[in-house]
Amino acid sequence: KGTLIYPNLDRFVGEFKDGKRQRGKIIPAKDVARSSQVTTITEKPVDDKKKLKEDRNSGATRSKEEKSIIDTINPSSQTQGTSANSKKCKGTDFTKYNNCYGEVKTPKGNYVGEFKNGKPHGQGTVVWNSGDKYTGEHKKGLSHGKGTYTWANGDKYIGEFKDGKRDGKGTIFFASGDKYVGGFEDSKKEGEGIYTWANGDKYVGDHKNDKPHGKGIITFANGDSYDGHHKNGKMHGKGIYVSKDGSKYEGSFINGQRHGKGIAIFKGGDKYVGYHSKGKFHGKGTYTWANGDKYVGLYENGNKSGKGVSTWANGDKYVGEHKNNKRHGEGKYIFKDGRKLAGVFKEGNFIGKL
Repeated sequence: KGTLIYPNLDRFVGEFKDGKRQRGKIIPAKDVARSSQVTTITEKPVDDKKKLKEDRNSGATRSKEEKSIIDTINPSSQTQGTSANSKKCKGTDFTKYNNCYGEVKTPKGNYVGEFKNGKPHGQGTVVWNSGDKYTGEHKKGLSHGKGTYTWANGDKYIGEFKDGKRDGKGTIFFASGDKYVGGFEDSKKEGEGIYTWANGDKYVGDHKNDKPHGKGIITFANGDSYDGHHKNGKMHGKGIYVSKDGSKYEGSFINGQRHGKGIAIFKGGDKYVGYHSKGKFHGKGTYTWANGDKYVGLYENGNKSGKGVSTWANGDKYVGEHKNNKRHGEGKYIFKDGRKLAGVFKEGNFIGKL
């Protein structure tokens, strides 16, 4: 809605669309003060080309400034809602645009939308030469409020912005098929969120500095799952990892691997209680087999190495040194009937007495 004043002081009061009059009233200059003498337009929209010819005959022509604004501003390009400001910005100096709707072209891209105090403010769309695009709310020249940012590579963010950055709640759809729904701060994933990978893996939990960080649960497409703490995107701290075959580890993780003290229970019923390093048994530990066999001693890189005690379900027992899961070094083998072999072992075999 608006009012158009002709050079002869006649006025048109009514509705406009795309720079053309649609429906309204023409008030002759001599009758401006008397609304009873207005002419009401109720039929088809005014033909602007015909009216311009009539205006030229009466000396009424649009200024170059008005023409450039009408030709360059396209309100239909605004995709989110309707502009609260029906007034179009005038002139080419956008620093003077205030409470109006206009377009600015720069070497980096174009902005079409609302202005206040010479800056984008309100609803608008920015299209960069790189192919990136933002449509939504602005404040003092920056994206601020709700909006949609689309990258040239196909990634898309829909959510909240603050001071030109993703901040608040939002959703990112990645061109790869990945998806994140949750909190943002300083354009990075922050706080609670859900990240779903295209392959079916899923993380639900805390984020920091754009990565899983803190308490969270990962469910893998292959059936495995992890419930515990994370650091910089990796399993780190206390947690429980369950494999699809039923195996389970509960204990300490560092940089995504079992590291430190923990308990591992395997599918067949075997159990290990002890220390780990980089995902392997390392240090003191106790391994109990489902059949009743048991080893208590030292491990190195996943193998029995060093001093330890092995007891078998049949009653036999070995006390001594090991290497690569075999009796190796000084030791004593005690049979269930009481017989003993004491001396030196090599790669599991008794070599002789000391």
